[in-house]
This record gives sequence, C-alpha cells and structure tokens, in this order.
Amino acid sequence: MDETHDAAVAIGADPLESILAQMYGKTITCGYDVVCAMEADLINDLLAQQYVAHVKQGTTLPPINATVPVIENISVQFIDLTLGPPLISFDPSLDPGDVILSINFISGLVYTVQTSGDATTLLGTQLICPGDQYSLTGVVPLTSVSGSVQANHDVVLDIANGSKFTSHLNLQGTAETTLGQYFLGWLQNNIQNFQYKLGTLVCTPGGTDLTPAGTFQFATQFDATDSNDKGRLLMFIPTTYNPAGGSQTSLPIADIIPEGYSAALIVSSQVLFANILQPFFQNAFVAYGVTVSASPAQGNSELAYTLQTEGGKIVPCIIDYYDRNDNEYVSGTGSGMQVSREFVFMPFPKTTIESNRQGHISIAGSSAWDQSWAKGTLSKWGMNYTDGTVGMHATASAECLGAVDSGNDIITFTGTPSVGITFDNSSIFDILFGSGGAANVVGQQIVDGATPVLEGLFSFKFPQVNAFAVSNLLFPAQHILSLKDVYVPGDLVIFGDVQKQGAAVTPVQVVLGPGQTQQFTASGATSVTWTAQLGTISSSGRYTAPPSIRQAQTDVISANGVGAAVVTLVPGGVLVSPSFAYMVPSDSTTEPQQFIAAGAGVGNAGVTWTMFPQRGTISFDGLYTPPWSDIQGLQAVTITAASKTDPTAQGVALVVLAETNPANVAVTPFSVSEPLTPGQTQQFTADVIGSTDQSVTWSILPAGIGTISASGVYQAPAQITAPQPVLVVATSDVMSSVFGTALVTIAPA
Repeated sequence: MDETHDAAVAIGADPLESILAQMYGKTITCGYDVVCAMEADLINDLLAQQYVAHVKQGTTLPPINATVPVIENISVQFIDLTLGPPLISFDPSLDPGDVILSINFISGLVYTVQTSGDATTLLGTQLICPGDQYSLTGVVPLTSVSGSVQANHDVVLDIANGSKFTSHLNLQGTAETTLGQYFLGWLQNNIQNFQYKLGTLVCTPGGTDLTPAGTFQFATQFDATDSNDKGRLLMFIPTTYNPAGGSQTSLPIADIIPEGYSAALIVSSQVLFANILQPFFQNAFVAYGVTVSASPAQGNSELAYTLQTEGGKIVPCIIDYYDRNDNEYVSGTGSGMQVSREFVFMPFPKTTIESNRQGHISIAGSSAWDQSWAKGTLSKWGMNYTDGTVGMHATASAECLGAVDSGNDIITFTGTPSVGITFDNSSIFDILFGSGGAANVVGQQIVDGATPVLEGLFSFKFPQVNAFAVSNLLFPAQHILSLKDVYVPGDLVIFGDVQKQGAAVTPVQVVLGPGQTQQFTASGATSVTWTAQLGTISSSGRYTAPPSIRQAQTDVISANGVGAAVVTLVPGGVLVSPSFAYMVPSDSTTEPQQFIAAGAGVGNAGVTWTMFPQRGTISFDGLYTPPWSDIQGLQAVTITAASKTDPTAQGVALVVLAETNPANVAVTPFSVSEPLTPGQTQQFTADVIGSTDQSVTWSILPAGIGTISASGVYQAPAQITAPQPVLVVATSDVMSSVFGTALVTIAPA
C-alpha cells in the first residue's frame, strides 16, 4: 500500500477522497457485517417525532403502586403513579457516548411517610398532574443498549439498563437518586413493557440479502478535533452471514460521513467478497475446474478480503490444418486437402478480484501456455518437421462500478471486461507458409477463436447486494435512509442521507393554559402547513390554546401532516409542589424545602412567592427556609405562588412546623387521595398505640379551613376558591406530646 498517496489524499481538499483513502485496503467494521452511521441530530429529530406519536396514542407504562425505603424509617409511597412513553436521544459529545432517557410522570400520588411502630405519618405529598414537569431521567451507556429484530419482524430497542437514573420528584436528600435506582430496577423487572418499538421491518430474507440476525449494538462517534461536529449514531449489525457479530463498537475513522452526506452504510469486505462474491464466482467457474478462495490480504484480519482463482482450463477453440498433396501445410481450403485438427487447451487465467483506490472492484487475470500447432511430416525441400508449438498469453481485466437503487436499497456492480490474447511471433517457416510463419498463423487462429470465448466468460453479471433490511432498522416503516453513491475502497460503503419525515419542529413539548400562545418553528421544509386538534395555529406557527380548559388534555400539532409537537393543555391557575411538607427545624437532618410552581405556562421564574404568617423566609425562586429556633407545638405556614402575568392565578402549599415528629397515634386514613369539594365530609379514626385511654382531641391546620367534630368527622368549607391542603391532627387527651396527623385536600367543585 502506498502510504504517501494515502496521506496526500487524506489531507486533500475533497472530504470524500480523504475517507476513501483511509478505508483503502482495510476493513473497519470491527468484525460486524454492517455498520450504519447517521448524523445524530437528525436521528434525535426522528425519535422526538416518534415520541410525539406515542403521546398522541396515549402510550403509558403500567401504574406503579409501591413503598420504597429511602432513609431509616422514611419511605416514599407511589399510588397509581403512571409513566408516559420514553423520550430518548443520543448525545455523541458524552464519553463514551450515551443514550439520554427521559420519562414524564403523568399522574398519581407520591407520599413521603415516616413509620414509627404501627403509626404512619405523612411528611409530604405531591399530586402528579400534566404540566408539573416531574420526570425520570437516566443515562444509559451505549454499551448496554442493544436492539433486535424479533420473529415477527418488530424492531425493538432495549434501553432498560444503565446508571445515573434520577427521579425528579422534588424530594430532599438522597431520595432522588435512591428512587432513581428503584425505577431502574422496576424497568428491568418490567422489561417486556419497556422495550422501545422502533417499527416493523417488512422483508423476506433470501439470496444475497443482508438480513439482521442476533443483536445489533449502538455507539456514538464524535470528532473532538472538529468544533462544528454534531456527532453520529452508529449501529453495528450482525447478519445471517456472521450472526456472532464483532468484538467492539468503535470505528477507526473519526468522521465516516463526508461533507454533503448525512449517512453511511458500510458492508464488511468479508461479507461482500467471502460470503457473497466467492460462492458466486465458484459457481460460475466450477465447470472449468477452477477453485476460488477468499481471504484477507496477507492473511491480516485488519486488511480487506480478496478473491483468488486457482487451476482450471478452458477449451476456447479448435484449430484445423489442411495437407495438400505435396505435403505443404497451409491455412485454407481447397481440392485435395486433408484436415488435421488441434484442440486448444488454455489454462484458466489466474484471477484476482479486489477493491482498488478508486473505490471500484478490480478484476485482473492472466495465463500463459505453449500450444502445439501441427502433427505429421514436412518433407519438401528435404526438411522434416514432426510438430511445432506457439507461445500464447491471455489477459482479462475489468473495473466494476457500484450503483444503488435508492427505492429498494439494492446495490449492483457493472463493468466491461477487457480481454487480450497474444502470441510469440516467429518467421522460421516463412518458406513453407508464404506470407507468415506457422506460429503466426496458428497464434492468430487461437486469438480469433479464443477472444470471444474469454470475453463471454468475464462478462458475467455480479450478484446484487440487498441492503434493504439493514438500512431500515431504525423507523423501518419510514425508510429514512436515501442511499446514493457506492464505493469499494476496502469495505463496501454507500453514502447517502437521512430523510426527515416532514419538518423537524421545536419545541417538542410545552405546557399552556387557557388562551396562552407558543411560537413553533419548523426546519427541513421549504413551506409548512400547520394543523392543530384542540387549539388554533397560524400559518407562521403561532399556537393559541383554547380559551377554556376544564381538565388537563393533550394537543398534537402537525407540520405538513406529520405529528411533530405535544402541547399539554391545563386549566388556569398554579400548582405548587409539594402541596404539603412537615418540617422539624430542630432536627439536624432538616433541609430547606424547594417548592415548584407549575401550570399554565408558569415556572418558578413566572410567579411571585409569599407566605403567611411570616415564619422563616422564602426566596424569589421558591426555596423555603424555616426558622431554626425552637418551635412550640404545631404551626402552619401557607406558601402561595401567584402568576406574575395574572395575579389572580394562584396555588398554595401547606408547611407544618413542629418541635417533634408525630408519634404513637395512628390516624386512619393518613391521607385522602380524592379532594373534598365544598361541604363534603371525611371520617377519621385514631388509635393511641400502647395506651388503654384512646381519647383524642381533633384539630385542623390552618385553623378555620373547614371544621372537625369531636368524633373525627372533617367537613370542607361551604366555599372553596382554590385547591388547598389541610392537616388533621389527633392529640392524646392523656399526653399532649403524643399525636398523629392526616392530610386532606379541598378543592372547588
């Protein structure tokens, strides 16, 4: 291999030539049959669109009901916690390359509880609803991400393994990461429900199809030397030819996709030459006793495969000689002539089939032999010759170019063979043959007879390579790859583009309240027609939510008819989370409590935070710090978040400050999952643990928000303007330090 040439091309102005030079004479697929490389940002756009489609279909995972210990006697309880479909994306800038996984929590209750003996005390609660942005996120190393084509041709991606899972539920301490590990285990235990279906592959294996087999692997590629590089997603695919796959998933070329393209499909030289071409040539030449072998150049597994023919012979023609009465051998016919016939036995040209620098398949073969040309006796002029030979030479060559049918992803190779047959000139018999020596006459007869035979032999049609299945593993129903240009510098490589299905829309998801607007943009289309189902959207992409929204629902907007973005529509108002927090400032483990405002287009920066009474401090972004001095009894603090654009839109949360944690009184139920509307009631009971005196005194915090009877019946106020949590307290009549709590939420009808 000419290293100087490679270096010159690699640093040249043409990126395509640079890549072909780096691939020349080598195999770079790491033992896999096929490697598919695609620009990562385009794949992420397609994944986002598929996520939108899953949201539109209402795809969810099974509800979770579980209690998860997080620290000592503190646990988190999930009540009908429902997870939405996963949104996955590839980030090549991460080392070694990871899948970013995000799953929204879309409904359910999350309780933080303390268990002391038989008593369960509620320390905090969150009501999950659309728009609150609670989610589960994780980083899944691509070495743990695999895909497969199942028996029914469903293409499935398994993303349940990994690390760094975090549940964003606004919990304190290490609870978020502890719960992240719980969810990771839950995903692994529910693997059948957490396989991400990419689509259904419709193909019928056979012939020279590249049919996926076993498990394909993902990796990412990022050129650290290029500040503008957006990175690529790589798929390493075993096929039915070599289903065991390879040993690693890392291409030796930093950027395998040249400028002007966005995808590359690489088929290993072993598959092309050893698995597809070798059987074809062996079958084509078997009648001539030829053996065709395939092996990497110089026996080095890192070098590209070549084909070599051995042995065999052809009988391309028969030579006829004519004997006149005077025993003079001539070429021709006439009266009194007798035929003398010779068969030409031509050794099959020893042929090498390999890739070349230009990215074509090169075929070159040659043979040489001595052909006898006469039998009998020549006696004129006293000379006796009993036989003669002529030295013959044959060559055959072709340069075959590849092309691809982009509709069916079928690669073909065509080329016109060049055949040459020559002989060793001789004039020793000019006297006998007049105008030319016997060898010349015989040699020319062989040339004339053998040339068309050799041309026909090397004018075969290469087998087609069907790459449809391997090029359509991702989103098979959409046929996202458009393959264009074919080269064989070592491996077979086809460059092309990732086709966007419609326009890529940003943002992918947004939360809006009644009448609120959002500007959407679309890339990848010269003109865009916008549509929406529930709200309205202008020709420029400005979406307006319906003027009235009674309950949370989802709208899917489309650009050019393709579902492209999710709008979560929520009723007006603000939701504060957590809705309830029980804090003991004297406990050294107590931390400030972060509150989050969610709802109709608001976030922490879009609200004004206040509290009543003024106990402790609350920051502009919702971080509440209690007074660290001793607290006497139980004190209630109401946290309010008011929208800056509409101060009448407010949400409240309840903080209860206490000198100790509740103990020894078990209140049932400890939480009421459904809000009480005006005038509704709820019966509570209390069990003073370890005491024969079960008498308790009932009270509520904040005081005056409804009433509670001496028998524990709570009644909501007759008028309720906004949802609000209320703490029910049962205090032992014997010991005032022994008490228990329960939580109820009131809401407008």
